[in-house]
Amino acid sequence: MHAFIYCELGSIASALVVYGLGRVLREDVIKRIAGSYMGTVSHALARRGVVTLVVLHIFPVCPYSVLNLLAGATHINFKDYIIGTFLGITPGLILICLFGSRLMGIIHRPHPVNIAVLVVFVAIGLFVFYKARQRLLPKP
Repeated sequence: MHAFIYCELGSIASALVVYGLGRVLREDVIKRIAGSYMGTVSHALARRGVVTLVVLHIFPVCPYSVLNLLAGATHINFKDYIIGTFLGITPGLILICLFGSRLMGIIHRPHPVNIAVLVVFVAIGLFVFYKARQRLLPKP
């Protein structure tokens, strides 16, 4: 539980710092940092800020720092930014903490039940990733 709280607070703090930089940096500097992500991500953030933040944090299309920088540059409402960022990063942090906890359990107590739970956890994760990738990426 402590690990999750520390991860959540650290992620939010980092996101807020980079969001603030996006607010104060000049547009040419942001374009140079964001590169090819600038147009697509900025347009999506301007249309549906909270939803776009949640989706882009769950399925990272661009680096988080670039996403947070562009969110600050596109002047998304601060409240919407916090809500979208919190909702977007929380599921991944929960999964990472659960996975890490289960992995430590296997290392300290290599019991068949612990190993089976880890295998099921990884299989479900791979299945969800595969299905999301099929839906989100266009077919060649």
